[in-house]
Amino acid sequence: MIKRLQKHILWLPVIAWMTVIFLYSAQDGVESYTSSDKAIKSASELFKSINLQGLSEFLYAYIAQFVRKIAHFAAYFGIGVLSMLALLPYRIHIKKQVLISFVIGFLFACSDEIHQLFVPGRNGSLRDVLIDSLGLCLAIAVFVLILRNVRKKAVM
Repeated sequence: MIKRLQKHILWLPVIAWMTVIFLYSAQDGVESYTSSDKAIKSASELFKSINLQGLSEFLYAYIAQFVRKIAHFAAYFGIGVLSMLALLPYRIHIKKQVLISFVIGFLFACSDEIHQLFVPGRNGSLRDVLIDSLGLCLAIAVFVLILRNVRKKAVM
């Protein structure tokens, strides 16, 4: 009973991370863009040589859009890593683990974009699902490479 419970506990970080994504997606358009703006200004603090005040509105909007897409990629990279970790104790074949992890992330990305269709000032986007899926795929690929490397070293 305890071992089964331990397996399932590893899903809590996946659920928690998905909840964070859901809450950000539930922000209306103004709140969402304000969050992006804060992230850009925080990033500019790291690079004092970049003065964002002098940028044209067009260039600033382009940078804001880029930051938002990087956030999509990173959020789903996290889902990829967390879901692969959660599946480890089940001792299933790596190909099946990859498939399950991808399907979970992909379906969540689709549902998240559908959810945004109902949030004022937001819209759902197939492009965002693609970006989310790329983050997910990279996380899974990196995870598989690391796992194979660890298993090779364990055999040696």
